[in-house]
Order: sequence, then C-alpha cells, then structure tokens
Amino acid sequence: AETLGQSAAATALIAQSLKFDGAITMQVQSAGPLRMLVMQCTSELEMRGMASTEEQVDATGFGDLLQRAHCAITVDNGERPYQGIVEMSAESLVKSLENYFDRSVQVPSLLALFANAKNAGGLLLQQMPGQALSEDDWRRFGFLLETLTDEEIHRDDPVQLIGKLFAEDDVRVFTSRSVSFHCPCTT
Repeated sequence: AETLGQSAAATALIAQSLKFDGAITMQVQSAGPLRMLVMQCTSELEMRGMASTEEQVDATGFGDLLQRAHCAITVDNGERPYQGIVEMSAESLVKSLENYFDRSVQVPSLLALFANAKNAGGLLLQQMPGQALSEDDWRRFGFLLETLTDEEIHRDDPVQLIGKLFAEDDVRVFTSRSVSFHCPCTT
C-alpha cells in the first residue's frame, strides 16, 4: 500500500508539469512479491492505479518486494508516446525514479515520497535547463529533502513546509490543483 501511494504521488508530481494534454503511466514489473504495479495520471490530474502481489507478502522494506524489477515510464501526448525503462533500485522507489530522471529524461532531479493509509505526497525538485545550480547548492537541496519526515509531509501546510524547508532560497509556489480518481472504463 505504501509503494502504491508513493507511486500515486510520483505520477501526480510528474503529470502536473506536462505542457500538453496527455498522461504519465508508471509500470513496475518484478519477479518478487510485487509482481506488477501500474499508476496513471493525466495532465488534468485524473488518476488511477493498481498493484498485483503474491497472496501473502512479508516485506519489511521496499527491496523485499522486488526481484529483477524494472520500471517503465510512458509519457503519452496522444501522438507519439515516449517510454523510458530503467532497472529498479532495491533501496527505494525514490532512488529508482531519480535513476529514471538521470538516465532517460537527463534532467537532474531530487525526489521525496511519502504515503500512509490515508494520504500520499511528495516533493520533486528539478534543475531548469540553462539554469544549472552549483554542485554545492544541489547537494544542499538533497540534504534538505532527506530531513523531511512522514509526520511533516502529512501534518504541515504544504506552502509553509516548503518555505520552512528552503528558507534561504527564493521560493515560488504555483496555484494548487486537486488530484482525483478517474477511470475511463467506469465513465
């Protein structure tokens, strides 16, 4: 459930930055207890997803769910879909997706994902093309993200949390958008 929630947060974070009408689909396949996970989010932030596991799963961490796993991210603009496929890191979904951004998208990215039984959330930092940060600043942002806790992400107001986390930086916040469940097969 935690991995499914984190996947929902990640696809919403990626989809909200789409500059066209389309969708992001994340697919994870594994020979481990988590056999398959699919999460899709449109540019309108309409989301659906599912996971398929073995009947009984005794996983104490993300790495226990996966064996020989890979992740495919498909960006579909309705004309020519683009797909990047990367090997999953047993460390975390975050490390797996940072690897995807590094190898497939080639955009330096940092990610924090959180999920519990009721909420999912995250933070995605990406360097803007042509505006490269110093290595020290980028490393500092990574350290700041690592200080985030589940409690903060679920309890605190998101705008205040970002302001507190990046107090030394010029922070700009865009208008929030709601995410909703939508499956075309039930409409």
